[in-house]
Amino acid sequence: MGVKMRNYVISFILLIVVISCTTMRQPEILKFEADRMEVKPNEAVTLTWSVANADKVEITGVRNNLPASGSISITVSETSTFTLRATKGKDLVAEKNIKVLVKSEPKTEPKPKSKPKGKPVEEKKNTTQSKYVKGLINPESVKPESNFYLNIHLIDSKDYPKKVKVYCTVVDDYGNQIGNLAPPYNYAYLDNWKGITEIIAGKEYKVEKFDVEEVRYNDAPPYSVLFVLDYSGSMAEDISFLENAYYLGIKNLKPGKDDFSVVQFDHRIANPILGSMNYGDANRILSLSDLGGATAFYDASIIGMEQIANSKKEKVAILFTDGMDNSSFYDVNDLVYIARKNDIRVFVIGFNRPDGGFYPFVLGALAEMTGGKAYFPSSIAELPDIFDEIFKVINVYYVLSFEAIKSKEPMHTVQVALDFPYGNKTLVAKKNYYVEPLKIDEQQAQKKFIVALFESGKSELDKPSKDNLKSSIYYFHWAETRLVNLTSHRKITLKELRNT
Repeated sequence: MGVKMRNYVISFILLIVVISCTTMRQPEILKFEADRMEVKPNEAVTLTWSVANADKVEITGVRNNLPASGSISITVSETSTFTLRATKGKDLVAEKNIKVLVKSEPKTEPKPKSKPKGKPVEEKKNTTQSKYVKGLINPESVKPESNFYLNIHLIDSKDYPKKVKVYCTVVDDYGNQIGNLAPPYNYAYLDNWKGITEIIAGKEYKVEKFDVEEVRYNDAPPYSVLFVLDYSGSMAEDISFLENAYYLGIKNLKPGKDDFSVVQFDHRIANPILGSMNYGDANRILSLSDLGGATAFYDASIIGMEQIANSKKEKVAILFTDGMDNSSFYDVNDLVYIARKNDIRVFVIGFNRPDGGFYPFVLGALAEMTGGKAYFPSSIAELPDIFDEIFKVINVYYVLSFEAIKSKEPMHTVQVALDFPYGNKTLVAKKNYYVEPLKIDEQQAQKKFIVALFESGKSELDKPSKDNLKSSIYYFHWAETRLVNLTSHRKITLKELRNT
């Protein structure tokens, strides 16, 4: 009986344990949600939960030992799945998942930065077509139907190879210079200046590094300007065009900055104005009636250049002739030497008359050997436009500076390229410069010309002849290798010549 009773008691205890175990409640997730199921990268999402009958609550990978209910903010950078786990005892577990989608915005190309407009030029627009520079505009003012051009006017190679300077302008069909394309006024188009190429003996060399600068009227350097004007007899009917051009040039001088000198010539040379900054002195030029003879273009040009040679300002020579030199001791190569020696920028204008005159090749070579520019107008009436252009391009321009390719070849060709910002067009310009000048062959016979004349009915030389003789004597000392044959209507000694 005792044993049997004991077995009943044990069985009852086991039954109670089994019943107790089978009636323990499961942990329950009442709520687990996110305030947003889709977010952008690195945005926060709030998770909220509520559980029952749990000993332990956690969000896997986020935090353990959470309260039975609550919320938490989490920053997500990529799509993530969050799991809420509720545990009761060792074996009872409840879980729920939430997937939060991180959606990136579609990639878009960055908007190009708007280019600064820079500092526009004060426009002086010309509205009629012109082959000469007439006006000044900004790039956006170019007419859609107009063409535009890059022109090189001057090259300064005196510091070759360390530095070569190229002076250029951009113009449209109406002769308007186009400004505001380069520093310091506008950096937006700096990359549009595509580069410089040097061509030497047919081989191209890309210049990797160069500077470009825009120079405007107020920045332009002061100049000493030399006018060398042909007053030979052939100019009798056209002298008004030359004088109008000359006076227009005077009006273009910068007050208080530029000075000017004038040399007039036939076979004689007059220098009525030297280094004046009083522009009223312009009227002191001689009339054609005081001259009107033959043509001593080279002598006149050299004498004028030597008179401005010591100027501390930039030096510009504007040389005009309408005929072949027939009265100079010097020749064109002497003129090239003097201009290069004294760093004088040369603009030469040759008007070739129907009955013949100068050799265009000679004047063109003169300009090229000195880094300057030659004009050959078809009409003498174009002279004022040419003089006006010269002053515009020496006061408003772009200058590109670069270290040149060192070579034994005397001639280099510079090529400049510019992507014009309006019109989708690349502009290209070329010009030669000379490390050492080449000899210009005039193919001319021995010169014979009158040096001096006596006053009518007298044995006294006239005053212009005395001045001309002084130049002749100077030439004899300067050109010791030249052969000079001196003749006269009576016997004359060199001593008499010197004492005249």
